[in-house]
Amino acid sequence: MRMRPKSHGIPETPIIDAAGRILGWTRDAPPVTCGRVMHPEAEALLHGPVGCAYVQLSSRGAAARAGAPPEWREPWRCLAFVPQETATSRGA
Repeated sequence: MRMRPKSHGIPETPIIDAAGRILGWTRDAPPVTCGRVMHPEAEALLHGPVGCAYVQLSSRGAAARAGAPPEWREPWRCLAFVPQETATSRGA
């Protein structure tokens, strides 16, 4: 069994708008209240309720910040905070 190389630093979660732009990053895990993700920082940046969705990061810098190992050269998939309507339309 191959072990996945470790990333450097603590992975962060991107906060991404409906157009796919990274507006910010967070290390804070969100509480789930009544089946809804709550994250004040993400809600402030996105101007409303948030959800989570898988995204693909193409930038090596963004991928590394999200937890990709240093030698990773492919796009990196991770969970991101997105506007609630974006999460719903992606089936999250």
